[in-house]
Amino acid sequence: MSLSPDGLAPRIVNFAEWSGHLLKRLEAQMQRTQDPAVSEMIRRARAFGARSRPGESSGPDLILPLRLRFGDRTLSFFSTTTIFGSAGEVLLSELTIETFVPADQDTTDLLLANRRVAV
Repeated sequence: MSLSPDGLAPRIVNFAEWSGHLLKRLEAQMQRTQDPAVSEMIRRARAFGARSRPGESSGPDLILPLRLRFGDRTLSFFSTTTIFGSAGEVLLSELTIETFVPADQDTTDLLLANRRVAV
């Protein structure tokens, strides 16, 4: 959904770099798991324009920021990925949660100014 023209893609300022980063992560996951569902995600990512671009990122793959257009501003995030897995727990095997964290003060300030407090 994030790479779809009907989803988040039109707002991603660094789409070529970000989509290539996601594609490389999916390809690495495919090598580990040989999961047909991952193969389908790779196919769809490529259909949305994702291309592997080795050596073209502006920083290490580990810390590639996602830059999103928000009105006349650009928000910048880095992500952390947690993969749950246990040889004894099949239900948690390969469960992955990705969290996006503000990568600069402007993004932090904008998010704090627009946060909603749950009651």
